[in-house]
Amino acid sequence: MMTMTRTRAWGAILSVCWLAGCGGGGGSSANLGGFSSSIDGNDQINQLTSQQQQTLCSEVTSFAASSGLDRDQVEVLCRVSAILAASFTAPAAATDAQLRAACQSSYDMCKAQASPSDCNFDAATATCTATIAELAACVNDSLQTYSMALNEIPTCDKITAATLQSSASQTSATPASCATYQQKCPSQTMP
Repeated sequence: MMTMTRTRAWGAILSVCWLAGCGGGGGSSANLGGFSSSIDGNDQINQLTSQQQQTLCSEVTSFAASSGLDRDQVEVLCRVSAILAASFTAPAAATDAQLRAACQSSYDMCKAQASPSDCNFDAATATCTATIAELAACVNDSLQTYSMALNEIPTCDKITAATLQSSASQTSATPASCATYQQKCPSQTMP
């Protein structure tokens, strides 16, 4: 039974991790009007000058910090990794208390190692054909998606063997805007 629980937890966690790769965080905080850039929305990222890349980088980084995107991304990723760690490191017949303790230990370590997003444009930018507007749509849609993920992913004090088993049905869909962004920028994570 624990093997099935771990398999289902792994599937749910991979789904959430893929979701997390898109956004750079988001959600539980108030959306402060949404992200927008001072750069024309029709401009493609691969055609930005070095100065525009730096401007965009600064704008995304600032928005991620002020809107709670960074904080929410860390929270989602730490919850997911903690649940995954608990499902793999707890003994096969672990009690709920043992699962919670393993989860909390992993969660605390993840939070201690977390650092704010850093925006680095590199060679991958040269192949990114998404527009600034497509990037902004993904960032803004991620706010809502991460909010839903935070509501779906239990905190360590709430996990049980049963919640690990049922977690496979609690996954959020990646926003269409982020799928579009990732399709046009397959080598680049969110700035």
